[in-house]
Amino acid sequence: MSPSHNECLAEAATLPDFWRCYVLDGAEDELKAKAIELTEDTLGEPEVHFPIGPSWFLSLKLQLWSLGDDTHVLSLADVWLPEGTDSKIEEGNHHADSEHRLGHWDLMHAQPFCLRWEELEAVVATMRAAPDIQQTTPELAMLLLSRFVGHSADERHLVKPRREMLAHELEQLGVFRGKKAKAMARRLLCGPPDRDYRWVWDGSGWMLGGEYPHYSQRNLCYSFPHEEYNEFRRLIGLADPAAKTPPI
Repeated sequence: MSPSHNECLAEAATLPDFWRCYVLDGAEDELKAKAIELTEDTLGEPEVHFPIGPSWFLSLKLQLWSLGDDTHVLSLADVWLPEGTDSKIEEGNHHADSEHRLGHWDLMHAQPFCLRWEELEAVVATMRAAPDIQQTTPELAMLLLSRFVGHSADERHLVKPRREMLAHELEQLGVFRGKKAKAMARRLLCGPPDRDYRWVWDGSGWMLGGEYPHYSQRNLCYSFPHEEYNEFRRLIGLADPAAKTPPI
């Protein structure tokens, strides 16, 4: 029996080259050569699902070989349950009825910053509470999803301790140690993309942006799925703020 995508991903995550490809660390030709080897020998072309409750999951599509456009895409997906299944997501039974694109990484025009740190923590906590339906471990999910966390300028002081947490997880995984773990954590978790970037709540959703808003799709320049995402936030235990913050 051939290994599942879950098993392939778990194996790939123990390889330093997987993480170097994931954070796009290297020259394009070098990354393509490593990616081809990974996808042919170990990983394949997986789509990782992070099931959250009875109605939603996050979907991360990994296309390591496609460096120029949409290399890694994070989406929020509605769950469709086959007839005869109950409202609980069971492993292998969740399928995307519709998907809402949140962010992406590539070497052309990345717009990755679509998660708040509190949302990442809440997703990981929700996964830990329902281990039987997960495709990967909460710890690996934290490392993968941290790549999509956006920071505002006033959160700059929080980036270092958060990177230290990720470095610890990389060491626990056994893939990097010491300075190499810290260096990879710096690549996984970015600081504020500009000095004027900040998170604001405008009543319809959390938005991230600045004078140049295009490092994120989570602002008024893009059709971010705020209504669906706010429902997802409530599902992972995050309440809406009581009041609006000043606009970007």
